[in-house]
Amino acid sequence: MSSKEANLDLVREIVEKYKDCSIPSTKKAFAMIRQQLDEIDQTVTIEVDEEVDADQEEEVTEEQKKDILEKSKLKNPTIYSAKMVKGSLLVEVHKIPKLFVKYYPIDAEILFSRSPFVQKETYQFSYVKPFAKDEVQVADGETEVKINLPENLRGKNLVIEVNSDDCQKIITHYSSNLKVQFNQVYGQLRVFSKITGKPMPMVYVKVFCKTKQNEEMFFRDGFTDIRGKFDYATVSGKPSNTLKKFAVLVSSEKEGQLIKEVDPPKPESS
Repeated sequence: MSSKEANLDLVREIVEKYKDCSIPSTKKAFAMIRQQLDEIDQTVTIEVDEEVDADQEEEVTEEQKKDILEKSKLKNPTIYSAKMVKGSLLVEVHKIPKLFVKYYPIDAEILFSRSPFVQKETYQFSYVKPFAKDEVQVADGETEVKINLPENLRGKNLVIEVNSDDCQKIITHYSSNLKVQFNQVYGQLRVFSKITGKPMPMVYVKVFCKTKQNEEMFFRDGFTDIRGKFDYATVSGKPSNTLKKFAVLVSSEKEGQLIKEVDPPKPESS
């Protein structure tokens, strides 16, 4: 048992001892601590194997595929989508004989700090020499191609470019064991481990905001509390009602990084 777990066990014992305290203010304080302990004990069910990168291009639906095929009259080669599934690159294609894949390792925090709201504008990497290349033959009639990442790039944050002649898809892949839940009513986020499902304290969070005048600026940063929570939308002197978007970096030295864009808090409907 870690020292942190042992300390929490001691806190639980004390809270249990004073849960029926006759002094109202003290009883209320211990009840609040009890609530926080319950949140720390909370876990989430995470289907890691089915997890798909949230920051990559949206998957093309079956209806959209049919529409694409109809417009191309079943003649033109097409790359429908590219996504990371279970640690491999999955590319959906039509009449593509060969795929060329380029890999660009990235530092998520540096990229985020320079351009927090342009994570999907990755076309700029096409003008940079890739760290690695791959050439994949596609069997005649094959519509789904699974490509394993190079061994030395597994566990890395990457921009991946997939192309064939005039067809191209570019995705951003963050290698991470983090699961982030956003509560947009209160402007809070909560970080969980994909491995254990438990909340993660002391995870670094950096937030940029975009105003309704499209000005981008640093908003706040800090670390998740013992419950894995962080208030990303509140800071003195910067009312959220003047903002239209937040860009949030969640970074753990051991568990990786994620970048998300979220709207400002929305009050609960009455």
